[in-house]
Amino acid sequence: MAGHRQPRSRGDAVGHISIAFSADGRWLAVKTEDQAVITMWDLRNLAKQPLRLVEDAGSFPGTLSFSPDSRLLGSGTATGELNMWDVTSDHPSITPRYQCLQSERIRGAPAFSPDGRYVATGAHGFSARLWALTSPDPCRAPRVLGPHQDNVEDVAFSPDSRWVATASFDHKGRLWDLSSEDQKPTAEVEFEDRVMQVAVSPDSHWVAFGSWDRTAKVVDLTNPGSAKPTSLAGHAGRILALAFTPGGRWWATGSEDRTVRLWDPADPGTAPVILRGHEASVIAIAFSADGRRIVTGSADGTVRLWRLRLSELIDVACQIAGRELARL
Repeated sequence: MAGHRQPRSRGDAVGHISIAFSADGRWLAVKTEDQAVITMWDLRNLAKQPLRLVEDAGSFPGTLSFSPDSRLLGSGTATGELNMWDVTSDHPSITPRYQCLQSERIRGAPAFSPDGRYVATGAHGFSARLWALTSPDPCRAPRVLGPHQDNVEDVAFSPDSRWVATASFDHKGRLWDLSSEDQKPTAEVEFEDRVMQVAVSPDSHWVAFGSWDRTAKVVDLTNPGSAKPTSLAGHAGRILALAFTPGGRWWATGSEDRTVRLWDPADPGTAPVILRGHEASVIAIAFSADGRRIVTGSADGTVRLWRLRLSELIDVACQIAGRELARL
């Protein structure tokens, strides 16, 4: 899981840090926004000196991720390079296996499809790129997802690898069907301000977008082309983070209003469970693998661990709604 992107602040002396763990638990990679160097530790042998992977330029924060099979480390740069290192050996090469160039600088972490076929990149421009990892030359002739009317900030695949979703500064979230040759998006979700985050539920049932207009919207992927998106409002500040529980039963949004809200996408009329305690914007959210804990990071410099149980969340939601929740 890649480290979450913080709101842009060019006044920081050190720059924002991107962190990524490989899924097999072997590698930890770290880079800072103002340096073109990735430091990678072998967690199985911390006595070894870390690798230093040098890039040609720095990057926006958050442009670092491992592929789901832990075979590749991907990183984006401010000059539009997508660098990918093969990390399958005990001594990975410091030279990228692939070095793909897009016409605009890369925004957000490279998104790898779960089936290993693609990696997608956002852009400081009007189109996302879809690079075919099954091709002898993945850098040649990427599929263009666009056009958008402004920067593409975030990209996410559905776990079944059928859908890819993009979040853009042009006030729209878009959904693309990878099983179709149609170059147009299957669905467009409109907001009143920048769309900064996108996430897909682990069961590939829902896609969620978060916006600076203080709302989030979810789309049912069983009928994305015609079903009306569900809008969830209540935050008093811009939404800066979102995540689904591992089972997809609940999803969470974090905001400038210092709160985390837990929503039921299957029953949007139910009031959310609100978690309070941070003293500044909530900028990162992650759930434990069993869904019983949520970790939140804040601009107040703290990380909070919330112990959650599904039964407790349902009880709280029922108390707020004044009725039993429907089970679908």
